[in-house]
Amino acid sequence: MNNWFLIYLLVVGSLAGLVLVAPAVVLIGYFLLIVPGALLSIMPTVFLWSAPFALFWFVSSRYLEKKAIAALVAFVCVPIALSLLPIAAQHQANTAVKAQDRADVISGEKIESRGHLRIDLPQYEYVHQRNSRLAVCSSLCLGLLFVPGVESVTINSAAMLSAQDHLSGLSMLDAGARTFRLVPRAECGDNETQPVLRFSRNGFGKTLADQDAIEALWLQRLSSDLCLISEAVRAKYDQLYRYGDYWSPPGEGGRWLLGASGAKSRYVEIVAASGEVLFRRTSISATAPGVPLVIWMKGGVSDFGFGWVRRTLRNAKYDDDLDFFDEIADRTILRDRTEQKRTPAEIAGTLRVSLMAALSNSTVAGDAPIFDTIGAYVDAMAKGARTDQDIEIVTALIRDRRIVKRFYHYKIPSVFEDHSMALREAIADRLYSTEDVSHPSVGWLVRYHMELSPGIFATLTDKEEWLLSDKPKRMLARGLISRLADQGEKAVPRLLVLLEHHGRIRLGATKELERLADESRFVSQRKTALLDLVEEHDRILDSVKSGFCGLGPEAREALSKIEALTLEGVVPEHFAQDDHWLLTLYRMGKPLESIRKPNNLSGTEGEFHSVLKAGDERFDPKRWCGFGPQ
Repeated sequence: MNNWFLIYLLVVGSLAGLVLVAPAVVLIGYFLLIVPGALLSIMPTVFLWSAPFALFWFVSSRYLEKKAIAALVAFVCVPIALSLLPIAAQHQANTAVKAQDRADVISGEKIESRGHLRIDLPQYEYVHQRNSRLAVCSSLCLGLLFVPGVESVTINSAAMLSAQDHLSGLSMLDAGARTFRLVPRAECGDNETQPVLRFSRNGFGKTLADQDAIEALWLQRLSSDLCLISEAVRAKYDQLYRYGDYWSPPGEGGRWLLGASGAKSRYVEIVAASGEVLFRRTSISATAPGVPLVIWMKGGVSDFGFGWVRRTLRNAKYDDDLDFFDEIADRTILRDRTEQKRTPAEIAGTLRVSLMAALSNSTVAGDAPIFDTIGAYVDAMAKGARTDQDIEIVTALIRDRRIVKRFYHYKIPSVFEDHSMALREAIADRLYSTEDVSHPSVGWLVRYHMELSPGIFATLTDKEEWLLSDKPKRMLARGLISRLADQGEKAVPRLLVLLEHHGRIRLGATKELERLADESRFVSQRKTALLDLVEEHDRILDSVKSGFCGLGPEAREALSKIEALTLEGVVPEHFAQDDHWLLTLYRMGKPLESIRKPNNLSGTEGEFHSVLKAGDERFDPKRWCGFGPQ
């Protein structure tokens, strides 16, 4: 064997060992220049194939006179060996899949949901209460409760069941299981609870808008004639809806498992109390090393590493895992709910009446279900169901201080574009009446300011002038600062004053933080306060940056002042790493050759300069500055 090949093996083996022991170096290579990361990532596989090649070559050269023929033998034998090695594991995986397979039970007719239902899930949505997790009624739960004939729904966990328990159909109640019912509003009492729909799966509507419309009508009823109650968990059931998820031995195995994993079984079934299986679909899978053997990257940034590339083998019926929500919706009447067939005008009409009633009733709490219907209400108006009355409702919702986190909807500025002034006045009134800078409503009020029609803030109202002049209120009205760009050159002096004023406060706080960096733990409270101060003024400075972005060439006269403030450190250092800010400076007249590429961007400086030129030629204030209609 030639010396050069031994050197090659030594280099490749060392690099392979390095990335296997310290895989983070691969990530660093990708983050820096991409190519080093790509080269390092293939080193384990290159060594995996090179080492057996060297062995075959060395052995065959002992019996063959010509080294070229010995190398050819090695070249043929190594791929065959590395391809045959995983075959036994793949056969084992196929056997495990077939051993766990169960016959499907599928009827052509819809299954009638009735009586008391239990839903078993590997993991259910929950709330914390007294150091315990209690199940909540999600979209599936509430949807089944609104099916005629369903009396209660119990949400339970199947996580504690063994593989044998799943196969035998056993169902045990979890400590956090709860039973939910719908009752007339007069019977609510202290057991009333609220459904949790915000993060529910889109299991019923064909689109997200359809799902929102269905849920909105449920919530409308929960605000009028019905309420949802939680009561002591019910032990008996008439029907069991289960999403089972379990492994047969030996389980999943690690990244370096050369054999087959255990079989992973997932199934969806509906079982009657008698034990009769009304519906079942099963998906079973196992993994084995792929053919041929290859080592590749696995995991995310937190658990990044290497392992064998594995192939997933499944039972032949399905190509992927089952979706519990889709299966249940398709096998019952949930997918065909009558609410889904209502027109946008009917949906908007129903919600319009309920929202008006809630707004006029001061006893309705801000977390009442009716206020969760706002998204579906706006969607219906966006589909042509808007009336003259709706602008009054929307502006009343903006002004209502009970509405905190639930109101933002990106379609409102476009749906009511012809009423932008009314929206603008309502936002100003709400900001005027809001005292807490950290109030949750501040974020969506800023977004509304940013998304109103272009040019609408060419002249500020007295209330808006007051909001910007009052320092605490200015923190709430950051969107107004960005929209000063609507005023053109007239806004330049004001934006410069804001940049310098808040930049100097931020600079002073950062310098004090540097002085306190080595101090004892007794000043940690002061450090926390300073960090909060820096973050607070960063928000204002970001709004100023957005305002200058919108002005672009109209702010040319501000460039020299901005450059001077940058040298002093008044303009934060992180602005120099922001390509949006650098485009703004370029559009204001800063020479292209003096603009340095941010370190966090890949490519060359020349390529970055080309990006700036293209951004200037096709300037879009929504993309680069963050404001304008959606």
